[in-house]
Amino acid sequence: MTSFSGDCRVTGIGSLPHTDPVVACDFVLGTAEQIPYWPQLPKRDEREGMVDQFVRGLPGLRPGTTTVDMIPEGFPRQLESFYENILKDDLEPFGFEPYEASALYEMISRGADSGARGYKDSSFIKGQITGPVTLCLQVVDEEKKFAIYNDQYRDVITRQLTMKGRWLLQRLRAINPSSDSIIFLDEPLLYTYGSAHYNFPREHVIQLLTDVLSGLDGIRGIHACSNCDWTLMLDANPDVLSFDAYSFADTFLIHKERVAEFMNSGGVVAWGIVPNHDELYLTETADTLTERLLDIYSILSESGISEAQLFKQSLITPACGVGSLQLEHAERIFSLCVGVSEKMRAKFL
Repeated sequence: MTSFSGDCRVTGIGSLPHTDPVVACDFVLGTAEQIPYWPQLPKRDEREGMVDQFVRGLPGLRPGTTTVDMIPEGFPRQLESFYENILKDDLEPFGFEPYEASALYEMISRGADSGARGYKDSSFIKGQITGPVTLCLQVVDEEKKFAIYNDQYRDVITRQLTMKGRWLLQRLRAINPSSDSIIFLDEPLLYTYGSAHYNFPREHVIQLLTDVLSGLDGIRGIHACSNCDWTLMLDANPDVLSFDAYSFADTFLIHKERVAEFMNSGGVVAWGIVPNHDELYLTETADTLTERLLDIYSILSESGISEAQLFKQSLITPACGVGSLQLEHAERIFSLCVGVSEKMRAKFL
């Protein structure tokens, strides 16, 4: 585990509702200056969506879909070429095109500029990739069977994500070589484990997560925005655990001893304490959300971790990405994040 101090600084989960990458990057630097992140802009182009970005290049993929054909004559050659690129450690075939990641290329251009607008002052730069469980539950074969049930294609997806993650980390480091890189696996479908509609073993989940995390360097996190078995995330041994703390702190705190152990060993929790749903962000204030977070700290401190240590090992985020919201609502959410951060830092620093 890579240890670092969060000190309740603000960062984002991923998506923003902007359509102009220049404006989006300015917004990131204005609200998460200390830990800026790559903003995905799905309203600008649907190919910036978290699935479309990460399926391109999969062997056998039908263009414009998430369906793979493993029967056609050309599939073995595509598969062979895929693994050849991995054996050669050639990251370029796994990179994003500018139309898939417009704000990332804007970040890169700013980092290369001797008059860079903000990124060279950042101690950390964060990126994110779609998590392997989620992608394995989006990609299907010609019989509509999820990839998570196919041993061969689970391996393909984990390797695809690892190579794309490494390419992304390489680009993030080029923006500011003196900063540390943070990368999250975004797992909105992690909640499906144990549900009545899915039947895949726990070991598959843990293996998928650890296979991708182990292939990445830097500070590695997992984000889940729905209620799930939180021990799945803890067992994968990330450096950062990110979740919707506004909605699901109660189930998270069922495992308070394990969470305290995780944080005492250097793990950071990104508290998604600002809601991004049901317009709750219009009625909450920085004061009410700070009080909610301090209540969580109080419960966790019963398990042998001080509130000062909790502060040190915390980040502040929205509950999830805000790419589907109105722009003014996204601005409200990040204003609340900044407000909570300022109040927590005033209390503990």
